[in-house]
Amino acid sequence: MSPVNKNRISSQEASALAERYLDLYGNAMFRFAYSFMKNREDAEDVVQDALIKAISSGAVFENEAHEKTYLFQIIKNRCLDLIKKRDRHPVRPFEETMGTEEIGTEEKSDLSFVLEAVGKLPANERAAVHLFYAEGLSTAEIAKVTGRKESTVRSDLLRGRKRLKAILKEEYDFE
Repeated sequence: MSPVNKNRISSQEASALAERYLDLYGNAMFRFAYSFMKNREDAEDVVQDALIKAISSGAVFENEAHEKTYLFQIIKNRCLDLIKKRDRHPVRPFEETMGTEEIGTEEKSDLSFVLEAVGKLPANERAAVHLFYAEGLSTAEIAKVTGRKESTVRSDLLRGRKRLKAILKEEYDFE
């Protein structure tokens, strides 16, 4: 179900809403954007754009899960738009950022090989794996975020797990 529009909100209300979104979902939104964009600056820009779009829409939600799903939908769409429009300018490889930057609030250098392997998955599988394991979304919620059928999301997860296992086994001798 789509969010319902309400009247315009004041700048004070918008600021409070942005703070609420960041408190509740900020790290999760950043990690999701980072999984697509593969660098901190682009991920931060995507989250900022998503907040602006969500707040300016004036949407009213049924519950927090609906609200989170809506935010993740905006992030996914913005990431895909940016990836399509990206020039042929070099982008820092995912591997260079691992171990030197924090993702969210935790240092992830000890898991950099897993994050790197997830980054090698095709976009649909990467999104499904990230949303399921890192963000704890159900397959139904992932289907709403990605605009795919729930059965397709389950297939993406299955293929993603198999591909991830093969990548980890091949590159890291991990079983």
